[in-house]
Amino acid sequence: MANGHAYTPRETRIYEDDVKRFYISQCHYAPYPKGVALRLVITFLYAIPKSASMKQRQAMLSGVKKPTVKPDLSNAVKTIEDALNGLAYYDDAQITDLHPKKRYAIEASILVEITEDDE
Repeated sequence: MANGHAYTPRETRIYEDDVKRFYISQCHYAPYPKGVALRLVITFLYAIPKSASMKQRQAMLSGVKKPTVKPDLSNAVKTIEDALNGLAYYDDAQITDLHPKKRYAIEASILVEITEDDE
């Protein structure tokens, strides 16, 4: 924090903008209103490295071997939460149930599911 203001690195801002654009292109509904408790499930899918052997590929696709690469899970989650703030929900403080994970897949992608937390 500099001069009492939070600083977001340029790369993070670009990534958040990409998340926002994709969300807008895929989701055509109003954000969850203030006060609604939410459940957030995020799966970060990492592409299997080309150098992986067939045995390694199978272990990665089956979930036996999981990605332990950067970014760390908590920072990746926070970036998604911040990007969707005011867009998918009024405020990320509404998230009362969080289920993040990192896995391997054929193609890299991020899967996000937001539902009301009515448990």
